[in-house]
Amino acid sequence: MNGEALNYEEFHSIMADIANGKLDPILTTFFAAAGYSPGFNDNEILLMTKALANTGEILKF
Repeated sequence: MNGEALNYEEFHSIMADIANGKLDPILTTFFAAAGYSPGFNDNEILLMTKALANTGEILKF
């Protein structure tokens, strides 16, 4: 989170911490703001989307 691109494991860890209430609201806001300035690249958006899909409660139909 220091200007370098994040990998899948890093996104997954962050998403899991958010989903499980382990990440402080201020740090969650900081992470969300990082997506706007300078913004995530296309690969980071893909990796973050995959991490979002694989964390938290997964619904099965």
